This record gives sequence, C-alpha cells and structure tokens, in this order.
Amino acid sequence: MRGIAIQVEPTVAATYLPGDSVHINLVGSRLERINGTLQVTHISSDKIQKKTSGIVIPSSCSINAAMIFANPDQFESTLVTIVEGGYVPAATAGQVMRGEHTLTDGFALISVKTETDATFADNSRPRMANYQGIVSMKQSGDSIVPYIRPRSNNDIVPLNSVFETPDIIITGWHSDPRGTDANFEYIQFIATRDISFDQTPFSVVTSNNAAASNPGGVPLNGWATGGLRTYKININSGFAAKGSLFYVGGTGKTIDSNDSSSTNPATDISAANWVATRNYATTAGNDFGAVTTNLLANSGNAYGVAVFKGLQVDKLSIPVDVMWVSIGGTLYAGNDGYRICNNDFYRIISPCTLQEQPFYRSGTNLNNIAYTTPSDAGLYNSWKGEYNLTLGRWTKARTKVIVPLR
Repeated sequence: MRGIAIQVEPTVAATYLPGDSVHINLVGSRLERINGTLQVTHISSDKIQKKTSGIVIPSSCSINAAMIFANPDQFESTLVTIVEGGYVPAATAGQVMRGEHTLTDGFALISVKTETDATFADNSRPRMANYQGIVSMKQSGDSIVPYIRPRSNNDIVPLNSVFETPDIIITGWHSDPRGTDANFEYIQFIATRDISFDQTPFSVVTSNNAAASNPGGVPLNGWATGGLRTYKININSGFAAKGSLFYVGGTGKTIDSNDSSSTNPATDISAANWVATRNYATTAGNDFGAVTTNLLANSGNAYGVAVFKGLQVDKLSIPVDVMWVSIGGTLYAGNDGYRICNNDFYRIISPCTLQEQPFYRSGTNLNNIAYTTPSDAGLYNSWKGEYNLTLGRWTKARTKVIVPLR
C-alpha cells in the first residue's frame, strides 16, 4: 500500500489514529520535499474529513532493507515491516529505543528512528525484532536516505530467532563449464574458523531436479534422496584456515573444463585447496547419489548446494548453509522436501507468522538465484555478501556476480 506524508499542525495530527480513513481536499495545497521527505503542505483541519476508523493496515513481510534502498521512491511514506532486525553493533543491556540507530535485516543496513517524546522511547532495545514503521526520508549530503519510523510500541515485536555461526559458507560454484561438465563442476567455500576435517568432518550434497533426474516426484528423503536427484561428497581430510577459500567437486581441477580445442584453454587450478574431490562421472556418491554427468542442473529446473556438519545425512538433517537456483521441478509437499537453515536467504520459522517452514519453497522460503546465461559459456557464479562474525549473522545478503573464466 503506497502512502504520502501530509503536513498538519501537531494538535490536528493528534486527533487521528492509525487505521483512520480520511478524505483530504487538496485544493490550494502544495507538494514539497522538506528535510528529505516528500509531503503535501498547506492542509488546514477543515480540509480533512474522517470517514471511518479501525481499518487494519496491511504491512508486507516480503519487503527488506535492500529493496527499500534500491527503490526509495516506491516505498517512501509506506508502512513496511523490517523482518528480524538486529542492531549494529549489537544491543546491550541498558540501551533504549530513543534516537536513531542502525539495524540490519540480513539484506542491508537501515536506520530506525524513535522520537524523543515517543511513549516507547525509553523501552529497551530487543536483540532481534520485527520493526513495523513508515519509510521516511532524510537529507544526507547530496543524497536522500530512507529510514524507518515506528509509530508505537506495538510496531516492535521481539523475536527469539536463533542464528548459529556456520563453520562453512558457500561462496560460489561452477555449474556449467564450457565443454563437458562431467567431472569438472566444483563448489567454493570459505571457512569461518580453522577446520581440520579429519577431526571435524563435513558433507557436501548437491541437488539436481532436471526432469530426467530419478527418482521423480517429491524428494521423500530430502537431501538424502540419492539417485540422480542428490549426490554426496564427504570431507574427512585436509585443513582450511579461518578466512580461507577451499573447493569440493570433480577430480578435473581445471578452472573451466577441458576444452583443449579452445584458443584460450582452461587453467589448471589443482594447486588450490581441494579438500574433497570425486569423479562423479564414473563413481557414485558417498552413501548416496548415482553416477552423473551433471551435479548441478542446466535444464532450467531447480538445483541446490548444501553443506552439513558430519558424514551422516538423512531426511531430517539440517544444513549449516544452503543455496538454491530456480524453482522448476517437484521440490516440496507436506512434510517432505529439501531442508533449509537460517541464513541470508531462508528461515526455518517464519518471522511473520511464527509458523514452521523447514523446507525450500515452504512458507516464505522462496528466495532463489536466477540461472546464469548464456549456457556453456564458462561463466562462474560468485556469491558476494557480508557476514558479521561478531553479530553471528548476515548484514548484507549474498548476490550473484557472474565471472567469465576465459
């Protein structure tokens, strides 16, 4: 629902409440931007007629801070909800709502402003909450910057969302090398702490939901469905230092397949930190997954990458990180599907309804990345975002950066 600010005397504004429906006579008024906010001015009390009260004003939980900054004109003076907002730096005991403070919702940073005379100005800042409020604008140098203004204490709903710092984060993959994909696809990760995989093993599972991938239908065993749907690679040796990149994939270990006929042949990257490789074109996966020429789909249907702590993966296993591309194929129904984790893209419990939504495509877990085009062009999918180890959460969600490899 779009909105616009109306400038009236404070005593006039005090006679109206959220949910009031009013008709305003705009004859003689002006449209001005004052202190950053676009507003209708020169409105006297006799030009306002209240028609009804108690209307429930919808506020979408699908709006995030990055969307507001990308299209501030679209959201200005509109009621929105910033979902799972947490303070940066994190709120500590004794800190109150009064003033202007920075929030992150995992997509971008945005300010929340509580007026000094607000009835909730001295309330404690919650560790994490949903913040409903009006998108307002302020002048910052030559720019106009959006921020959120809650209307009352009811606009702030504390949450008990649990975010665990993942030991491993997915940072990219090559799903469609130029030439053959067989044995040349790979996935890149970053370690958030020192990891000796012989002492703390992990598993990487890929999901390919192309139409020809069997077993068909809903993946009844989730990430452990096997066949051509999911393929597992164990990581039980090697080491990754905190902040370093490492790789899991086929044994080809070139940056972009083996197209030796090209005038610009693929570079050997075998010197990189490959903590686990498996020739998936000739060898079945660890525990499950059939021999395949494609770990990750090129068909247009959905494919995903998940990393799990430990070597045992079944239908109840929850990944430490997971990402999905596209939506095609049968992915979820009832109590069956591919489980997700709390990260920058997905939530196990909806912060809006507080209902469980443990699978990709369940509830609000609809975020996915579009396919990279054109196909067979040697284009690498790199994921760029910001994860704050101190806060234990994403402050800027991952976005795709396409990198031509040759």
